[in-house]
Amino acid sequence: MVLMACQSLMGLNSGAWTGHSEGAIKLLKARGPPDPDDMFETELVMCVRAPALEGIFNEDIEMMLPDPPGSRYSEISALNIVSQTQSLIRRWSRPHGLGLGDTTIVEDAKECYKISQDAIEEWRAIATAMDASMELTKPQPLALVHEHARVHQYLGLLVVVTIILNCIVSVIDPDHSAKLVRQRTGLIFESLALVEGVADYSPLGCTHVGLSLGACWIGHDDPVTRAAIELALAKHTEIEWPAPETDQLISNLSFAAGRFYQRLLRGSQVVEH
Repeated sequence: MVLMACQSLMGLNSGAWTGHSEGAIKLLKARGPPDPDDMFETELVMCVRAPALEGIFNEDIEMMLPDPPGSRYSEISALNIVSQTQSLIRRWSRPHGLGLGDTTIVEDAKECYKISQDAIEEWRAIATAMDASMELTKPQPLALVHEHARVHQYLGLLVVVTIILNCIVSVIDPDHSAKLVRQRTGLIFESLALVEGVADYSPLGCTHVGLSLGACWIGHDDPVTRAAIELALAKHTEIEWPAPETDQLISNLSFAAGRFYQRLLRGSQVVEH
């Protein structure tokens, strides 16, 4: 976890995957569900949520991680949604696509997207209540500040996962793609606002931001929208934009975007034939 946090803060010098996300998820899967009474283990699983986003794009990561039982974060499991999202991509990109008889994938994708949307609605309300508590409480105890950061990070993760799910559904169910693109744009700008909202928790409270913004960049190819995302990336990385250091970052994002859409389009091409 420390390695992932450091790598997130320092950025990637080469390659497009962190590597440490693969190792962390393997360790957590080998360990099994954490004891809900053990705060260290609970925090450990919670810390892997943002790096787990890499599992959507990196075929070497196979997600099957539940959220800690008994925690408020297990009521609507972000990790389970990530796992289902990865499963949808794997199912859709099989060599024979729907020809294998996977006739439920369209409905499954819609259902997963609906679950993720409902989760966002619930956590928006929780985040709003937490904002109100922060405004009313002076001075703010450390526990409240910590919980405020976690709630907004969790909401941010749900929004980003929903953006990726939106991309998947728009490919699997192209009849509704125009509506989905509008929804995706709204979610991306919500994600940008959430990133701005956790800026005060930098650096350790923002280790998820780079990957979240990267997912937003992958999720939309509109130049104006991408420019807004790149501006947020510039603020997060504290690199003047454009600069030589940003070329590698955009290259990595382009690599991930290409792999992501290539896998989705494999299934679409089979169906079209």
